[in-house]
Amino acid sequence: MLGTGREELFGSSSMLSRLRPRGPASKDPRARLRAPEGHHIRPEGHPVRHRPGRPLTPPRLVSMSPRRIGLRLGIAAGVIGAGLLAVKPSAGGYRGFRQARFAPPPWVFGPAWTAIELAGSDSLARVIEAGPDSPHRRRALAAAAANDTLYVAFPLVYFRLRSPVLAAAVTWSQLAAVAVQASESRKVDPLADRGLYPQLAWLLYAGVLGTVQALANPDPLLGTKALRPTLGRPRD
Repeated sequence: MLGTGREELFGSSSMLSRLRPRGPASKDPRARLRAPEGHHIRPEGHPVRHRPGRPLTPPRLVSMSPRRIGLRLGIAAGVIGAGLLAVKPSAGGYRGFRQARFAPPPWVFGPAWTAIELAGSDSLARVIEAGPDSPHRRRALAAAAANDTLYVAFPLVYFRLRSPVLAAAVTWSQLAAVAVQASESRKVDPLADRGLYPQLAWLLYAGVLGTVQALANPDPLLGTKALRPTLGRPRD
């Protein structure tokens, strides 16, 4: 009676055999959910793309601790403060040079560099917090030190020494240092290079501006004349 009722409900015994899992899947329920090569499976069974050579870290929605926040704010405040101490606007200041026609107004630099240093502080903090020590970590920290040193050197040569040629050289050198820092930081922490992208973009723009200034203005420190004064225009 039971068998007859089951056959009436599900069909013949051959139909029942088709419904039963066969092979390894009957012993391992996740066998049918195996991800292809280069993927990993979440607990719920959805494959997640994993880039070979990088650690697989599951997403975490946790708030940053006060100590980690303090480290990032301390780094940004230290670098910005050192730069402000190095600035001593002399006669004319930024407006004393002939500028490129696509140069921003002076008030843009303060907010721009504040945002850049806040983003870059997260990159440096991630490298500092990472462990154990490695050649990539040491190179990232050395490049970060060069980056911050050149950041402070720029106002010294631009405002105090009034040398647009040296200022352009410092800007391009800083761009190279940040590129190395981003490359080495990414090998320490896959997310550490992202905080340096705004600085890379800004320094590329600033390098072009500095090159125009170096060509359009005489350099009192080096004693050179303006090679292409028509490239720039005086600021209003």
